[in-house]
Amino acid sequence: MFRMNHRAMRPVDLIDDEGNEETVMVEYIKENTFNAYYRDENGFLVSILLHAEVEMNSDRPDDLIVRTESETFKVDYYLDTDGQVTQLDYEGAPSHISVKPKKLVTEDDADSSGSNAVSASVQSPMPGRVVKVFV
Repeated sequence: MFRMNHRAMRPVDLIDDEGNEETVMVEYIKENTFNAYYRDENGFLVSILLHAEVEMNSDRPDDLIVRTESETFKVDYYLDTDGQVTQLDYEGAPSHISVKPKKLVTEDDADSSGSNAVSASVQSPMPGRVVKVFV
């Protein structure tokens, strides 16, 4: 069942240099604005950032400004020649936390996995007709 008040959150896995992982749930609100949560040991969502708005610093192009309702702070980063973004801590050293990369399944991966039941079309799980309503 589809609910209008459903909060769509995307899991983002963070990993440090020692291999420890933490999953952060990110909820998109609008352009450049998001919420971030983590799950505690009881499975409840605990807020990290609420209504955080991200924008480029107009004075320095190498840092971002993150604004919430209660605080504003900047995030320094650098972009290397390979296009890799590295966040810097408050002392200017590279941060030891990064986002764990997710491997996307390509058509070649699906072909090599031996699944022969690839369909050229998809049938809707909801029978009936779709009608557009303009109000």
